[in-house]
Amino acid sequence: MEKMVFFTHPIGISNNYALITLNHFIKKKKIDINKIINYSQKYKIVIIDVGVYQLKKQPYYNFEKLAINFKEILTILPTNVYIPYDFPADMNIKYQELFIKKSFDNFLKYKEYKQFISTIQCKFNDINNFKLSFDKYNKYITSNHYVGLGNMCRINQLTDFIKESIDYAFRYSKSKKIHIFGLSLRNFKYVYSKSIEYNIDLSIDNTKWTKACNQKIRKNFGLCCLKATRQLFFNEYIKSIQKKNINVLF
Repeated sequence: MEKMVFFTHPIGISNNYALITLNHFIKKKKIDINKIINYSQKYKIVIIDVGVYQLKKQPYYNFEKLAINFKEILTILPTNVYIPYDFPADMNIKYQELFIKKSFDNFLKYKEYKQFISTIQCKFNDINNFKLSFDKYNKYITSNHYVGLGNMCRINQLTDFIKESIDYAFRYSKSKKIHIFGLSLRNFKYVYSKSIEYNIDLSIDNTKWTKACNQKIRKNFGLCCLKATRQLFFNEYIKSIQKKNINVLF
């Protein structure tokens, strides 16, 4: 499938594929389903981020301290809204073993729900552990699952880990629908080429476009975008993807 869908936070830009944190939909300690429905009608597809940056300071998500039933969330989500519930080890290496266990436990609990992204977690930058973890998940994966690959957002270069893990996942996954969380722009071309090779329905997300992607933008507008320059920074980022001969939907 010669396309790549790009998700990102939609505030201040015009796009069709939104990545939005779960906190955005919590009102008075409860899920605001009407707000989720509103976003599902505004965007073609929405992915809800449960709040991975919270893990930098703690081994749990904030919503877990509230009276929110995750299974209920999965049952009420519109058909174009998806959500993972994994714990990326690269957010806090000291909790790595715990995060890997919790991620797999949640996968077993929620894998039957169509709106759940079954995200595979492993030890950070460890290809042997990635393969072991992938095989463990893949025993339960079917063609109906939306598979997620995490633990890659802190790898900014095309490393051997990226090459081997992507090739392995795309080659052996029982599902052809795969999302990669936080992938660096430098890795897009390789991943896109492999998705074509293995006929993968590919989507990725990141918010790294908020920093200048070329020297011209950096010189004229600074390293980081402001409210008034968000659309400009986003447009330049999309252009930089397209220059890699990637058919990107955004």
